[in-house]
Amino acid sequence: GGAAPRRIVVVRAITAADDPAVATADLVKRVRAV
Repeated sequence: GGAAPRRIVVVRAITAADDPAVATADLVKRVRAV
């Protein structure tokens, strides 16, 4: 269960990735997986 706002998750994902595009694609995969 993700109680934290998705915005924070997105920011963390993009910040942790060297390429924002890769982070975005990964995020989309995670969202669709749910």
